[in-house]
Amino acid sequence: MRFSIVQVRVNNKVFCQYSELRVLWEHCSCTNSYTDFTQKVKFIDKPKHISALSSQQVREEDSVSYELDEQIGYLLRLANQRHLEIFSEHMPSLTPTQFSVLARLYEVGQLSQNKLGRQVGMDAATTNGVVDRLTRKGLVKSKSDTTDKRRLCISLTEKGIRTTERAIPVAQNITRQTVRQLSTTEWSRLVNLLKKLQNS
Repeated sequence: MRFSIVQVRVNNKVFCQYSELRVLWEHCSCTNSYTDFTQKVKFIDKPKHISALSSQQVREEDSVSYELDEQIGYLLRLANQRHLEIFSEHMPSLTPTQFSVLARLYEVGQLSQNKLGRQVGMDAATTNGVVDRLTRKGLVKSKSDTTDKRRLCISLTEKGIRTTERAIPVAQNITRQTVRQLSTTEWSRLVNLLKKLQNS
């Protein structure tokens, strides 16, 4: 229900020209529930045509609103699905996780399998599966760590190096295709925001 409130005082503060009590409630960042808030509001210069909220109206206003299309997790999943479609179209011989492993090894060199998993954001079981498939393709090799025989060290083979060098320009194009509707500034801002979410 909409109101034409000329002036409202809450906790000795005056607010003017609020069209909805809920807007005022959210603006005040009240710890009280919306129902409690409406019972404590004091109207000043209240127009005669404004009536008090009925119990039913309060319950309707106090109901939780949830719009799926506005939820960050849902939107991230849809964006990722689109990215995976583009990736599969341009790089059908590798999955995104496989390419991530190749790209990280190309970037930093040999890594223990545990550290490799952490650096590409995969758990131990997933990392083991990806490394196993890349090994069968002849793209990576493993050997025991000289200081700890229980630890496996993963590195690129010569074939893996050549494959990664050919794949990197393709991956760069995949990124451009994924964000093609964004300006350069929006693209940069999106990357920074995603990094911020990752570290939160």
